[in-house]
Amino acid sequence: MAFFATLVLVVLSIIRPAEIWPFLEPLHLLDLCILLAVVGVTFDVATGKEKDLGSPQLVFLLGFIVTSYTSSIKAVGFEGFKMATLRTVISAVFMLIVMYGTRTLQRLRTLIVLLILMCVFVSAVAVHQGSQTPTCIELPPDAEDIGSVESDEINSDGRECETPSECYRNGGRGDVEYACEAEGLFKTVTIVRRVRWRGQLADPNELSVYIGVCVPFMLMMIGTRRRWLRAPVALAAIGLGLWAIVLSKSRGGQLVTAAVFAPYFLARYRWKGLVVGALAAAPMFFLGGREDSEGSAEERTELLYNGVTYVAHHPFFGMGLEQFAEMEGHTAHNSYLLAAAEMGMPGFFAWTGLMWASIKIPLTVARRPAGTFEPGLRELSTALVVSFVGMSVGIFFLSFTFKQLLFVWLGMSGAVYGIARKQDPAFSVKLGRRDLVGLFVFDVLVLVAIYVYTRFKAGAG
Repeated sequence: MAFFATLVLVVLSIIRPAEIWPFLEPLHLLDLCILLAVVGVTFDVATGKEKDLGSPQLVFLLGFIVTSYTSSIKAVGFEGFKMATLRTVISAVFMLIVMYGTRTLQRLRTLIVLLILMCVFVSAVAVHQGSQTPTCIELPPDAEDIGSVESDEINSDGRECETPSECYRNGGRGDVEYACEAEGLFKTVTIVRRVRWRGQLADPNELSVYIGVCVPFMLMMIGTRRRWLRAPVALAAIGLGLWAIVLSKSRGGQLVTAAVFAPYFLARYRWKGLVVGALAAAPMFFLGGREDSEGSAEERTELLYNGVTYVAHHPFFGMGLEQFAEMEGHTAHNSYLLAAAEMGMPGFFAWTGLMWASIKIPLTVARRPAGTFEPGLRELSTALVVSFVGMSVGIFFLSFTFKQLLFVWLGMSGAVYGIARKQDPAFSVKLGRRDLVGLFVFDVLVLVAIYVYTRFKAGAG
């Protein structure tokens, strides 16, 4: 039950069927699956199916949860308890469900195949969405822009347009606000002509990061058995995903793709691989990008500078969860800075420690000599490391600190640790003094780099 509930939970968290068919919303399917998965994992532990529950991630996960509660309760009182529960505990539960619900190689492979299939699905929807002709869409009176409109409230009058101003002519109403966007399948709609999905992937940048971090798993499928059959399918899926990233016009998506192609081809083909990887990623850099990138960059630079200022004013406890958006009207657009600003330096250290522990586990497995583990675990771990590299790059430009999708990846790393321990009980991954000092230095350097960058941009402007 735990494994099945885990798969359904991941699907529901990404696809969001209740947003497509509102009549499903009263069923609370996501909450129900969380409950079933927790019960299933608890049953497996109670009956002895899962005995070795340890992972080097857990101490950092605990620190992450504790600091989120401390900072939030200190900032806004009892309301902060609710914020921390919804944003950190639920995400932590996602991680633990994946960690303990997929602790066999076959189960973890099945989850990865499911993630690939969902990636292909949202990529196909995005490509179709981007191929549609923009039409005039009436915005509800309380909507700030198309991004804040629920799918069941989207009302297109069918008139083709190029800009919203055209919607006021030729039959337009003067008492409503219009958006000029393209409608896609499953009640999806572009935002500023950038393709997207919904839920955690409602932002074009988040969609492109998800696609990018799935690419290493698709490349892994090429190297498995029956290559003659799987290679064309995997390459077609990668091509579809890359085209969706182009249509998302996401600069972060471009960087993520470069970050996942470079280490994969370098490890496989050495220096020649860099050429191959560059050729594979080149179309996105030529075809992608945004015309309004300068204005967007200026806004984000100001947010980054303000974020560093908040860290300086609240270095120990932070400003509390959700307080950055409350103060600025926008999120930080940087997961590292958001963790430091909202949870303080201790929370930032716990979060980056959780990230590093999750990377070090598959990295250690991938470096073990062939034959140490069951065939396939090293290849899967290599793909997971590369995927984490892309994720670490992508979330530098997104507020992904508390996202459930990120914690699914953290959970997969924990599952790798459990699988490796089952195959080799002597296997362990320890984070010693060198790791802890490195984390502290990394955290400080990130904040210093953001401060220097924002001051340089301000001076250049």
